[in-house]
Amino acid sequence: MNVSEEYKITAGTISGATFKSIDIEPSIIVDGKSYTASEFNKAVEMLKQPQLNEQQQIAINNAKKSFEKGADLYDCAIDMMLYDGLTDKEWAKATVAFLLWAQEQEEG
Repeated sequence: MNVSEEYKITAGTISGATFKSIDIEPSIIVDGKSYTASEFNKAVEMLKQPQLNEQQQIAINNAKKSFEKGADLYDCAIDMMLYDGLTDKEWAKATVAFLLWAQEQEEG
C-alpha cells in the first residue's frame, strides 16, 4: 500500500524506545459511524452525480417493493431492466442505486 508522506511515520527513536514504520489510515466519523478517507471520498463523489430522474425513481421504487416482498436482488434487477422508459445507462445507474439501498437494508 502506497501511503502519502503526511500519513507515514518512519522508524526512529524516542527517549531510547525504538518504533517501526506505521501507516496510519485516517478515518472520518459522521453520526457516530466511522468511514475511511477512501469510503468518505467515494460517498462525496456519488453525491456530486446528477440525481435520478422520475422514471429511474419509479423503477427503483418498484424494485424496492418486490425486494421487501421477498424477491431476490437478481429478479429485482431484471424487473428494473424490463421497465419501459429507461435507457441502458439510466437502468445501470438506477440498478446501482437500488443495490446500494438493498445493501443498507441487509446491514441495518
